[in-house]
Amino acid sequence: RGGEGQLGTDSRFSVNTPSKMFADATTGLYGRKVAAVSASDFHTAVVTSVGEVFATGRGSEGQLGMPDVEFNLIPCVVHALLEKDVFATDVACGRMHTMVLDNKGNVWAFGDPKHGVLGLGAEVLDKGAVSAPVKIA
Repeated sequence: RGGEGQLGTDSRFSVNTPSKMFADATTGLYGRKVAAVSASDFHTAVVTSVGEVFATGRGSEGQLGMPDVEFNLIPCVVHALLEKDVFATDVACGRMHTMVLDNKGNVWAFGDPKHGVLGLGAEVLDKGAVSAPVKIA
């Protein structure tokens, strides 16, 4: 299924055969080696061998880690993690949230906080999307 751009192929169409994510000389994934990948119903996240996180798909609940991004049709770097000097080693995508593990054992969360899935406590449950990564552990 690709209706939300979660395949990262620069389209919102589904494909029935394996397809490469979009990457050319102007996008961040070009020439990068992938170390980890996770996908959910609406988005996909990729960790590169140099610790960067890229996300593609629907971002309406903050699950891409990019404020004010409704959709990404191609993988885009999560700048907020770079700005915090986070070197990612793994990633997990839930239905509307993303968790990132870094090389120091910290876990970073972003997306829809409903049902406590982000591990941020009750004070954020009714405040809407958490689009900037937050360190939870």
